[in-house]
Amino acid sequence: MSIAARLSRAAVCIGCGCDDRHACRGGCWWLRVDYIAELGVCSECEAHVEAWDRGDRAPHAEPVAAREDPVLSRIPTPVRPRPVGVGPCPHDWPFEEVQDADCCRWCGMGFLRHVFTECP
Repeated sequence: MSIAARLSRAAVCIGCGCDDRHACRGGCWWLRVDYIAELGVCSECEAHVEAWDRGDRAPHAEPVAAREDPVLSRIPTPVRPRPVGVGPCPHDWPFEEVQDADCCRWCGMGFLRHVFTECP
C-alpha cells in the first residue's frame, strides 16, 4: 500500500482503540495491522495478538478518536471514491469552510501545506 493511501486511512487497535493519529500514552507501534480493514493490534495490547492471528477482529474498546476528537465524527466520507491514476491528488477538504487544520480526506495533506506547496 502506498504512503498516500496509508495516510488517508487510520487503523484502530482492537484492544485499546488507539489509532495512527492517537497513539497510546508513552507511544506504541503496530504488531499487526490491516489498513484495508482499518484495524490492528498495537504494542500495548500484545494480549490481543493471539486472537488477531486466529482471525478475531472484534474491537474491545471504543476508538480513541471518537472519545477525544468529536470533530472527526462530523466529517462526512467522500461521496465518490478517490480518482485513480497518475497525477496530483484532487484534494477533498472535509468542510465547506476550510480551516487551517483541515486535512484532505484522500491523501491526508494538511490545508496549510497545500497552500504553501501546491498553490501558485
